[in-house]
Amino acid sequence: MHFSYKPLPEGDGEWIRVLRLFPGKGEDPIVCELLLMNLRRSHFRKTPKYEAVSYVWGDPNRVQEITCEGLPLFITINLYQALRRFRYHDQSRQLWADGICIDQQNDVEKGYQVSIMGQIYEQSNCTLIWLGEVDHFPCEDRHPSCAEDAISLIRDFNCYFESQYAKLDNSSLTDVVRDIHKIPPVPGDHRLRNETKKWGCLRALLSRPWFSRVWVLQEVGLSRRAIAFSGKSSLPFGDLVLFVLVYDSTTIVPKSDSLPTGRIMDAFWSIWATFGMNESWMNEKSAVKEYAHEMKRRYGTDSNAAILILGAGRQFEASEDRDHIYAFLGHPALRGILKPDYGAALEHVCLALAQKLLCSGCSLNMLAFVDNSDDDLLRSDGSPPSWVPQWHTSLTYRRYPHERWMLREINTTAHETIINVSGNRLHIAALLVDTVDGCTQTLGGPLGDTGVAATDSHLGHKVQQLWNTFCNSRQNSGVRAVRISNCLYAFIWTLVYGRYPHPPLVEADFDSFCKHYDVSNFPQSFGNDISRSNSGPTLVSSIRFRQAMDATFHNKRFFTTTGGRCGIGPQTIRDGDIVALVFGCNAPLILRPTSTPDHYKLSGSSFIFDLIYNATMTMDQWRNGLLQKQEIVLE
Repeated sequence: MHFSYKPLPEGDGEWIRVLRLFPGKGEDPIVCELLLMNLRRSHFRKTPKYEAVSYVWGDPNRVQEITCEGLPLFITINLYQALRRFRYHDQSRQLWADGICIDQQNDVEKGYQVSIMGQIYEQSNCTLIWLGEVDHFPCEDRHPSCAEDAISLIRDFNCYFESQYAKLDNSSLTDVVRDIHKIPPVPGDHRLRNETKKWGCLRALLSRPWFSRVWVLQEVGLSRRAIAFSGKSSLPFGDLVLFVLVYDSTTIVPKSDSLPTGRIMDAFWSIWATFGMNESWMNEKSAVKEYAHEMKRRYGTDSNAAILILGAGRQFEASEDRDHIYAFLGHPALRGILKPDYGAALEHVCLALAQKLLCSGCSLNMLAFVDNSDDDLLRSDGSPPSWVPQWHTSLTYRRYPHERWMLREINTTAHETIINVSGNRLHIAALLVDTVDGCTQTLGGPLGDTGVAATDSHLGHKVQQLWNTFCNSRQNSGVRAVRISNCLYAFIWTLVYGRYPHPPLVEADFDSFCKHYDVSNFPQSFGNDISRSNSGPTLVSSIRFRQAMDATFHNKRFFTTTGGRCGIGPQTIRDGDIVALVFGCNAPLILRPTSTPDHYKLSGSSFIFDLIYNATMTMDQWRNGLLQKQEIVLE
């Protein structure tokens, strides 16, 4: 006879089960019982506290037996190892872990428990993050102290940063986001430069599957306190995040072999920092607190907050596609917008969310997160509609629509915006400003066709080809002549999708790139125009420009238009597609005409330099009657 769940109480209250883990040591059997707890009870503070466990399920077929209320219960190996690590030797411990506290075979219960998941982690005393045992590390030099070596390296790095930051002149500091760059690199003889094995262990630690799991984003974001564990080692999660923020934002140590910090950075910027918790692990480190406050100020209360959160979650993983939506329903920007229903079809969940977002004041910037495939555009049954983002699909490209794009001219004309959802159709107002007349094959990183990376010998030639394509298109379009340097400026920013780590250096870095990859025509053609940037104290870098292009061109296409423009668009873009500026959306969209007049399918967003950074000219054409506002329908 195996353990079976009793139904949770019905009626008033938000009931959960809490795991009481009985004491034990080493290989002792794991023994526990389940207690009922009402999160809404007025005397909740008098009830024993619990700690929530954040972990990765792992292979559901690899299970281990524990004893729950005297009966056998099977749980995943990873959760079994976590319980063994968190078990006290001399007293019981109260925990919450979804693999035990939720009846996973009951979809109704699971949906209800998911709807209050945010409160479960928010009310827990601490979140215990289980990164796994050391023997699972993907490390060439794996050894029993590998986790401890990684954690000691983080502590040494943070110690250096905090000591140097304290030495800065406080009168000149405005915010840590900007002033963090003033921290000097570690001296050549500093141990941080010579701990090769420890850096390998840290790379392995940050590569653990936990960092790629979508559910951890909400679990950690709502936590008052959070501690990361691996094997016998542990570290406050705020210390780990401080390390990632400083490492990724400075040149304190050389980055010849960079760490996998991208997901953690995106999670912090777009998600964790926007929760706005008064009591949070993010307040434990002053630099992390200041970073979070700045990100909250910029994006946390914006109408785009919900879509930025959902967009950031697309690069994380979930065993259930609907969890790419359900995992964020505890965030203040999405709380209560949808009830989790594991019996509903995925396409219906995506459509319902899109309708709810638009009806609750979310801007049409949601459309900029659409990334359709050719199959999506060929569907004739309209399910799912082309304008509905599929938040569970990984983006085919690496760059999100930039939240700072300045299409403010069209976004501030709120009275012109139309949002009318009618079943599967979305009625909007737009200016149809241009038509695609040519596009390359799908580009891979960096700048290789069909996803194949270009070699150094072909890289410069490829950029030259793109420039020639742009110039030829302008000549054929018959548009009035523009200074060649202005065209080059637009071309350079197109290559990096309007985003660059050091914007004042973009032209100088491109010049360096041309010289490094022997693109001799550019310096000859443009003379001194390309070298007008002031490099300042930061060194010019051809590698930096190449890395920016790599991120831009991953699974995207370079295209030209009949109006003499060039841009970067989705891999589905084709000749004859329409470039549209939608009232209420920051990014130019690529539309595919259908057989019905004024009806289109949405391919995706694009970057076109003059439509983003010089939208005033286009808006003046509309105001002067040269462009007509149209009400169109997206199917």
